[in-house]
Order: sequence, then C-alpha cells, then structure tokens
Amino acid sequence: MYYFIVIVITFILLSLHLLFFSIIIIITCILFCYCYYIYFILSFYKNDFNAEYNEYRALHARIERITHHFVQLDAQLKQLPPDTEEYKVRRWRDTREKNRCEYLHNKLAHIKKLIAEYDQQQFQAWH
Repeated sequence: MYYFIVIVITFILLSLHLLFFSIIIIITCILFCYCYYIYFILSFYKNDFNAEYNEYRALHARIERITHHFVQLDAQLKQLPPDTEEYKVRRWRDTREKNRCEYLHNKLAHIKKLIAEYDQQQFQAWH
C-alpha cells in the first residue's frame, strides 16, 4: 500500500511539474510574440520616419524662409505710418498669415510631443 501512495504522489508531482513547464512555455511564447509585435511596430515607425525625413527637412527650411519673410514684413510695416490704408491692409494680411503659421507650428509641436511621450513610454516598458 505504501508503494502505491508513493507512486500516486510521484505521478501527481510529475503532472504538476509538466503543467508548470507547459505554462512557462506558453508565457514565453506570448512574450516572444509581443516582443516581435512591438519590434514590428517600431521598425515600421522608424521606416516611415526615415522615408519622410527629407520632406520634413525641406518643409523645415521653407518654414525658416517664411519666418525670415515675416521678419522683413514686420520691418517694412514699422516704416509705414499707422494711420494709412496700406498699413492696415498689410497688417491684417501679415497677421492672418502669421497666426496661421503659428497655429500649424504649435499643432505640429504638440504632435511631436505626443510622439516623444509615446516613445518614452515604450522605452520604459522595454527596460
């Protein structure tokens, strides 16, 4: 009878050991799939960034030229007497264009901030 109890207990322990080992394998497979998924997403993001980086640099240079243009317009506007019609028209047009550019710049800066926060969260999740 004693041997039978030992055999049953051994069988139960082996079954638990195999169950535990199976769970470890399943968790490892899930983690591997998750890591591969994150790697895929990050590589897609990186490729997308690299594909559009030259366009970004060209747009950034254009924005610098436009900013320089606004500085010149501001200087010209300061030379005009404030009570003239030309001053009022230029000021309205320049202000409208400048406000639109500032709005777009702030919107893009906000998006850039959100991307940086997401990247930081992903980096912290990996480490």
